[in-house]
Amino acid sequence: MFFYTIECTLSYVPYTYPRNPGGGLQMAKKSGNLTQSDINKAVYTDREYYIRDTDVRQLFYRVKKGNKFSWVVKYTDPETGKGRRKFTLDVPTNELEAARKAAKTFFNELIAGNNPAQKKKTLALKSLTLSEAVELYEPYTKTLKSGEGVMQELYKICKWENIGKKPINSITRKDINQFIEAENSIGNTRRTINKKITLLYGMMNALYQNGDVKREDVKLPLKPKKQAETDSNKNRRYFEPAERIRLIETSKGMSPAWLYTAIIVSLNTGLRPGSLFNLTWADLDFRTSTIQLQAGYMKTKDHWIIPMNKKTSSALKDWKKKCPQGQALIFKGTEEAVTKQEWTDAFNALVKEAGISGMTWYNMRHDFASQLVMKGVSLYTVKDLMCHKNITTTQVYAHLSPDLKADAVALLDSL
Repeated sequence: MFFYTIECTLSYVPYTYPRNPGGGLQMAKKSGNLTQSDINKAVYTDREYYIRDTDVRQLFYRVKKGNKFSWVVKYTDPETGKGRRKFTLDVPTNELEAARKAAKTFFNELIAGNNPAQKKKTLALKSLTLSEAVELYEPYTKTLKSGEGVMQELYKICKWENIGKKPINSITRKDINQFIEAENSIGNTRRTINKKITLLYGMMNALYQNGDVKREDVKLPLKPKKQAETDSNKNRRYFEPAERIRLIETSKGMSPAWLYTAIIVSLNTGLRPGSLFNLTWADLDFRTSTIQLQAGYMKTKDHWIIPMNKKTSSALKDWKKKCPQGQALIFKGTEEAVTKQEWTDAFNALVKEAGISGMTWYNMRHDFASQLVMKGVSLYTVKDLMCHKNITTTQVYAHLSPDLKADAVALLDSL
């Protein structure tokens, strides 16, 4: 006489059975082997259960909610020695004989040292998408001070042409080069682009080192050569007096409506556009003429307080009168915050109209620092106004004050 059993998947205790709707334990029992007819009659009752085969004892027919069925084998992993491992067989039908044949093939492979479960896992890894890899990497960024910013940049890369949905193994060198070209076309510096590529490949190296993926299974194409950052000095060009005047005057009659105010604030605070367009009215204190820069939208991930001069304060007060009541953001885009594409397009149209070439929005930040240094403001003061964490970053503007250095040395002549 043969018996087949139903096991509870929640507690996973062998030979226990699901309760029937009327109460008590119900044991499915019959004489002879398990038949195709028994499988066909299986239906979901009050919870998921397994029906055990009487021929291949490690083979189970799984009945899930919604009458979803599958064939599962339970085995001991030969590498780890762990029992109660489960593997869902690739049997698309409920046919008992097909499932028995697949189960026997599975165990023959297992005995031969070819674990089908491991093969399936490897195949899944080989189809790992870029976005899935970023999700795997996220826990490792929690300990980094700049972790949040790193994740933001990686997810931005994933959004480009939906590259995040592509399996990593299908991403080509051409894809990477096209991403670099796209970054160049929107005005990002070579230094910024190099950083993004470094973040992308650094993420994959971290996943290799931590054993999340194997290099032989999942890899990006060969990393492109680092772009020569010879454009740094050009991109730090400041506005000539006549250009500055044309920039401001031209912006008054152009759209979007926020453009003129944003130009005045940029030229007089040196704020990064990413911070400028995340400012809220709550960040401003007109009484003390200061701006509270929140860590959440600052590149350094630190909280800063910077002063407003009269031009900045006056422009913002005038702009507030034109804004709808209850608007939290100072500058509002088509959806919420002004996007990079929106402020890039607006500035490009502005400089074209003003007859100014070779400038991006970021040059207003460089203009702010350059003008201060040329007026004799110390680099340490400029450092704090620019929200630089390190004085070495500010020292790129040191060459703008040669006369001041000469005057300082000349003071010793009287000694």
